[in-house]
Formats: sequence, C-alpha cells, structure tokens
Amino acid sequence: PAGYILLRKQDSPSDDECVICPNEYYSLDIATWNNGTGALVIESRDQVTEKCIACSTGLICNGGSDVQNEPNWFIFSDTARRRQGESDSGKAEVYRCPPGACTGFNADTGETICADGRTGPVCGLCEKNYAMSNGVCSVCAGDVEDTKIAFFTVGPFVFAIVWYVLC
Repeated sequence: PAGYILLRKQDSPSDDECVICPNEYYSLDIATWNNGTGALVIESRDQVTEKCIACSTGLICNGGSDVQNEPNWFIFSDTARRRQGESDSGKAEVYRCPPGACTGFNADTGETICADGRTGPVCGLCEKNYAMSNGVCSVCAGDVEDTKIAFFTVGPFVFAIVWYVLC
C-alpha cells in the first residue's frame, strides 16, 4: 500500500516485507515489484529513508502516507488521490496561503480547510455571496437582486419628491 517500501530479499522472495515510512517521511505511491524493477524497492532496512520522501516546509508527516498541511499552507486535493494509489506523481504539492486563509486539514477528505467564506486553490477565492476587501472575504450586505428591486421601486418616488422640491 501507499506509505510503505518493499523490502525485497533477493535470496528468499517469499520473505518480502512492507516497511512503513518513518515519522518526518512519507510515500504516496504504492510499492510494487514489477518483475525485477520498482522505484520503491530496497534490499536493506537502512535504505528506507532513501526511498521515502522527506517532509518539507508546510507539511506534517506522521509516517506512512499520512501527510497533511500545516495551518497557513495548502495541500492540493490531488494528494488525497495519490494517497489512495490513484496517481503516481509522488510528492505532495503544498503552497503557502494568504494570511489567515487556510486553517487546517480534513483527514477524512484529504483536503485543506479554508477560513469562512474562502474556497479554491490556496483558499484564495471568495465563496458565493462573499466579496474580497483588503485580502479578507466578507459576507455581502444583502442580495444584489434585493438592492435592484429597492432602487427601482423607491428610486422614482425619491426622484419625484426631489423634482417637486427643486421646481
């Protein structure tokens, strides 16, 4: 499975072992033998950290395939697919978020948790009915349709009163 390296015993293949990547390392790919070749195959336990990927800035690596983003960092959801063996691109993709935009990690979905009102890559977009001002997504102060209705309903009366007073 993902998160493990195949320890291949050349003289006794029936004694092969799956060795988990240690803390501060990870692997999102699945170790396979592939008839004598395989990127995640080792001959000695000492080689495990040579095949596992070292945890980088912005990541929390608990060993195996358990890789998460730190707060204020964004991990692309494709990483979750790689964890499940659906992709073989290898490394977790993690990027710095705008200040306060990324708040955590959802272990069930394998996705970054964005702050309220935020969505998208690096939580850099505002959700529907939110608007960005000075880097902060804030709830819009009412529905645009309500504003249009109020303007076109009350507007003519206000215009008529102003016209009457000025003329």
